[in-house]
Amino acid sequence: MFRFLLSRRWLGLGLFVVFMVVASWFLGNWQLDRWDTRKANNARAEAHMNAAPVGLDAIRKQDGSIGSASEWTRVKLTGTFRTDADVVVRFMNRNSSPGVDVVTPFDTEDGETVLVNRGWMAATNDGARPADIPPPRTGTVTLEGWWHPNAHSGGNVSTPIDGTVRAINSASWKSTLGTKAVPGYIAMQKPQDEGLLPQEPPELGNGPHFFYAIQWFFFGLLAIFGGFWFVRVELKEQQAAQASVTKSK
Repeated sequence: MFRFLLSRRWLGLGLFVVFMVVASWFLGNWQLDRWDTRKANNARAEAHMNAAPVGLDAIRKQDGSIGSASEWTRVKLTGTFRTDADVVVRFMNRNSSPGVDVVTPFDTEDGETVLVNRGWMAATNDGARPADIPPPRTGTVTLEGWWHPNAHSGGNVSTPIDGTVRAINSASWKSTLGTKAVPGYIAMQKPQDEGLLPQEPPELGNGPHFFYAIQWFFFGLLAIFGGFWFVRVELKEQQAAQASVTKSK
């Protein structure tokens, strides 16, 4: 009765069903892993933002690096801005409005140089550097902000050229600064410079990963159901054909 399952057509259907089930299982679990990772990152970011501000030494490793797990940590620094070294990050839209982020080197009292994103300003969306960038504060400044890791980019994307970059990577600023900068950058929250909007807090939603996982598991079950349904239809057709032959005799 089930000999038809050994035909090329049915073997192909069986392989397709197995492929869909296996693929759906792995993709569904991959989405669940992303969901768990998103929840863990959100919880860590929320904890960092609710904690008291710390110095860079509190998040720095022995080798001088700062791990990505420290992102959104509130950092407090004292020092002076380099008032002639503003660089803008191009094409930084906010609420569908074109603009740029303004990044200024900050020399701390400890003798280090930190890149500080002072905030966002509206600008034309043509990649040009605005002429009316609000100047940084002069004199000694104590600031607070969120630490962020470097963008995964290099070359012309993150090296200041004509006072602009496309992404912030402090490792690409050595020739501009004349010294090595601290890994990552600070998104300044306090004080707020007039004409610049500070970075907004992150969206802490869990995203659609859980629902995507459910969809993939559903596709796997649908493939199994479809395979059995086609087998059932074939068996009914065979039974009907057999009954017709028997009745004609």
